[in-house]
Amino acid sequence: MRDNLNATPTALVTTKGDLTPATGASALDRLAVGSNGQTIVADSACSVGMKWAAPGETVIETIDLATASPLIDFTSIAQSYKHLRLVGAVRSTTASLTREEMSIVLNGASSASSYDSFIRVELQNTHVTTELVGNTVARCLHISGGGVPAEYAVISILLPDYTNTAKRASFMAEGCWPGGSTSGDFGFSEGVGKARTACSVSRVTLELPLSACFAASSMVSLIGIG
Repeated sequence: MRDNLNATPTALVTTKGDLTPATGASALDRLAVGSNGQTIVADSACSVGMKWAAPGETVIETIDLATASPLIDFTSIAQSYKHLRLVGAVRSTTASLTREEMSIVLNGASSASSYDSFIRVELQNTHVTTELVGNTVARCLHISGGGVPAEYAVISILLPDYTNTAKRASFMAEGCWPGGSTSGDFGFSEGVGKARTACSVSRVTLELPLSACFAASSMVSLIGIG
């Protein structure tokens, strides 16, 4: 290793963090240092066989509610990833265990003609399946109410190809909750939807009905993929 280091021309490196990967037999070249948070990725298309790139998934922002709020709002989302994913644990402030319809709003558009969406809810204690179609805002999931004991719903929402301005922005959502009533009320919900016009996504808002808010300690992270 020492011999290899001694044989490396110092003129190749100019900046702290520079690397000198091989381009072939007995041949080296400079790979300039990347940006903070980037990692090395092999890429045969590059002259040095590698490059700096963002990790596969990056946590863009996490909202951890200190007090109850009617919405969870991610704004000014960078257009530098391939896909977006929201993951978290949420519940409503509804006093009973009534389930709440959670909606997703893209770019602040909440008019009745903004979306086509569909959600499905299955309650395991009664084996009842409910199917709902909504256009006022995109109803994406049901979550548990804040009864006693209060139960959190675990949610995951994917927004694929969110920077593509030539296609209708879409989402795919799923969530489940363990139930808190004496009869169980275990539940699973899934949803899918699209905006009615082509657009990229720079803002994502999760909402509950006006009669409810997200309870304190509800937490959702926005993750960039790719």
